Amino acid sequence: MDLFKRITEHLNNPSVKLLCQIPINDEEYKNLLKHIRLRATNVQNQTTFSADIYLSVAMVQIAIREYAEGNYWGCFLETLGISLSQNKLNWLGQIFVVTLKHYHLFELERIDGASNKYVENIKAHSFVPNNYLSGYFDFLFSFYDRNLFRQLPDDLESDIYEMVDYMAETLSESGDSIKLEKSGNRHSKSYRLLKATRCVIAQSSVITVCEIIEKHLRMIDSYYYDGIEPAILDRFSEAFIQWSENKNSEINIQDKKRIRQSAEVLNHKPYFEINKAQNTAYLIIPEQKFREHNFNGQAFVSIISSEHTEQFRLDIYKAFGVLVSEKCYVPINDIFTEYVIQIISGSTKSYLIPAKPYRVFNDNWYELQRLRKGHCYILTDKQSHVNSGEQAVYAQLLFDRWNEYSYTILDDTVIYINDLPISIAGEFSEKPLFDCVSKEYRLLDEDGNQIQATYRHPIISFKVNKQAANGAFLYCNDGRFRIFAEGTSSFIEFPHDTDNIGVSMILDNLLPVEDGVYNIVLDEPGKHRRTICRYVLIKELRCRTEKRRFTFCETAAVMLSGKYEIEPCNCISSVKGKYIVDLTMGTEQAEFALKLNGHKFVLIVPLNVFKFGFSRQWIYKRPDYVWYSNIRNDLYIFMPGATKTSVYLNKNVTKKIHGEEIDKNLFKFDISEFVHVITQGSRAFYYINLCYSDNLDRRMTLCLVQKVIWVNKFKLHQVNGVVYLNTAYQGDAELLVKFFEQDSGKLVLEKIVTNGINPMPNLRTTGLYKVERFMVETDEFGFSEKRTFLGGIIYKFGVIDYTNLHNCRVIIKEIYVDGEKLNLNNEYTVRNLYRVSDYEYTGTMTIKTLVGRVKKVFEKVLIQFSDIGMESCFIYVNDNQDWVPMSYDKNSRVLISSEDDLLYYSKEYSRFCDLYSDITEFKIVIRRDR
Repeated sequence: MDLFKRITEHLNNPSVKLLCQIPINDEEYKNLLKHIRLRATNVQNQTTFSADIYLSVAMVQIAIREYAEGNYWGCFLETLGISLSQNKLNWLGQIFVVTLKHYHLFELERIDGASNKYVENIKAHSFVPNNYLSGYFDFLFSFYDRNLFRQLPDDLESDIYEMVDYMAETLSESGDSIKLEKSGNRHSKSYRLLKATRCVIAQSSVITVCEIIEKHLRMIDSYYYDGIEPAILDRFSEAFIQWSENKNSEINIQDKKRIRQSAEVLNHKPYFEINKAQNTAYLIIPEQKFREHNFNGQAFVSIISSEHTEQFRLDIYKAFGVLVSEKCYVPINDIFTEYVIQIISGSTKSYLIPAKPYRVFNDNWYELQRLRKGHCYILTDKQSHVNSGEQAVYAQLLFDRWNEYSYTILDDTVIYINDLPISIAGEFSEKPLFDCVSKEYRLLDEDGNQIQATYRHPIISFKVNKQAANGAFLYCNDGRFRIFAEGTSSFIEFPHDTDNIGVSMILDNLLPVEDGVYNIVLDEPGKHRRTICRYVLIKELRCRTEKRRFTFCETAAVMLSGKYEIEPCNCISSVKGKYIVDLTMGTEQAEFALKLNGHKFVLIVPLNVFKFGFSRQWIYKRPDYVWYSNIRNDLYIFMPGATKTSVYLNKNVTKKIHGEEIDKNLFKFDISEFVHVITQGSRAFYYINLCYSDNLDRRMTLCLVQKVIWVNKFKLHQVNGVVYLNTAYQGDAELLVKFFEQDSGKLVLEKIVTNGINPMPNLRTTGLYKVERFMVETDEFGFSEKRTFLGGIIYKFGVIDYTNLHNCRVIIKEIYVDGEKLNLNNEYTVRNLYRVSDYEYTGTMTIKTLVGRVKKVFEKVLIQFSDIGMESCFIYVNDNQDWVPMSYDKNSRVLISSEDDLLYYSKEYSRFCDLYSDITEFKIVIRRDR
């Protein structure tokens, strides 16, 4: 297949967000190097760049195969065997970033301390270079061990969220290694992990991280328990095999046979375990996780039974941004009674173990929730009686705390406990047992009724008359089957219903595992046919939402996988397999038309959508502001998954108003106290904040309540000799402006202005003015008017001629490095501007200190404006006749020359930040001087 076509097909897959996800073989790599060598040597001076996927894939492959550490560009040039100037390397980097944007691929937000965003993006798209793979698997095994407790759940996303948060916390650390904290009885460990790799994990969507990491975790899991090495299909498989050979006995399966615990332990729910040597029962509290912000310094487990309550303190250690408790063994006397287990720290998590007259255990004496094929132990209380058609291998009735039975369980084994039949299907029930169902979506049939969807066939159970059993048949679509099917059916006698017999059938052993609609009907002689169940088997369909909860979102993204005939109903297709739902229309689910083997269904993917509003006027996206007169006493919040909520004003956390849950996930608040404080207060802004719990305690700002209009653009310009005022302000009041002559103080113009362009006919293009601004509010009837002075009189305000700024000064308002705002102690201004070209000026930079003193800091600087609006720029300083970038001193919070002696004598290298042009932006305002 043509390489470009194959690359394009991969890029059309919505799960591909990194260029390393496109496999490239050795021959293709050689061809890519030829392309990049030709492209790199012929790159010309240019100001605009177009996407080049060949070039970008090649740059990533060099990072994957050749990069070890340090300077990527040096590795790049050495691999190609060419020499390029720094400018040309920067152009190649810009082409790479343009390619990422063109194909909607992952792009780094920012990296603290990084001086070249292009290189970091290239390394990020390699995910893990080959030279770092050993450290990557060390790190991943530690995550598997410490965070997942060597058990892989079906859905990894909740655990990956914790990895993402942890990685975000480590980005401030320098170097290409990370360390897990030493805590409790766990030793501190360091792992060699490229910083760009950590950035990918921290800044990608959880779905993308899962897509990449899950298969590597499953490699570890399969090898750890089953000794299965992966097939050598890619570089990760090859590296894993080499890593596992070098790994110590902790993972070397020859040292110790490992047996998987029952699946129920995956959810960290308490369970029973028996120590046979001591005939002692233990209630096991598996490792529990606590988020750091939800941990109050200690954790306890409270065990409540009918007899008494016990409380124990849990031992805690730290791993991957979460605090984890050690496994806790609690000896108990009665395994048959009800227990309520509470895990208590910043919040409380509860588990319930219901009372039962029996408990089932496996060979290792871990509790099972139902019988499993193979060897099982059954313990019953002393009042219960047990019988079965199977002979117990072992039965001990002498022990005073329980009776003990041992059985070899087959498909058709039935054991009666107090005349209640149990089998591998659980306690007998005529309700079908669906073990493999999706919680991600629902299906509606053509009549609008919900129909069960499953990945595997269910186990069905029903009763038939003993005399008619031989003539009973099961119908499935066009198939006809006897209910007596070897290896599929088991039969149950009922002590108090001797006329009927129970039948349990494992349909997976009877029917082909093929997609389709299955209608299971029982035909019993002498009776009408009856439907046992109807369901849809759909093996490959998976539905995932971009976020677990959509908070302050106007749209929601849903990803579908599986080759099925699906058409969106209330959403639009974004890229292949990805669909966008407009939440502002009030919908809280994505709907699709699904065709399957001639049947039509409606596929519904529920969305967990957060919304709030006053008097139930729902708001989905957080507004820029809510005007104070529009708030009401009744506030409603819909928060999926929340168990309790409260709101507070500004930072006053001690005065919370708790929400009343009036419906599932819907809370009502009486905030009349907040309304009174806001309407009577003198502040310009108020914040209403929300606290909520969903097993963790969280906080977020709900909305900004604004009382005074905020002006963020106020600029004069002229067209054909007429002066116009361009304004942009936020607020629901009117803006009144007064213009006075700068020298005489004479009032020239008083006018109400609106957002946008306002003609100002009384102003001269060459005039300088003093400006006062007022907020104007009228009552609801328009009879009275209230004026509020906004403060901050503007002096020397006039029309700016952007073709020549010789009579102006440039005030630096903010400086951003890789998107992060620097903290400046002083105000910097560039004066005495001299025009060099259309977008370049020289001048003198002065500083206004905290005490108001103005002094020079740089005798000569060069301003390069980045756009026609001239609202941002880059500034060079002149050192030894060369224009060079400035530096920033984080300690003093000041700008310094790159030739400053402090840079050479100070040993605190981390305190300085170089303001390179490709990562730095100066936000400015321009004012008239004369």
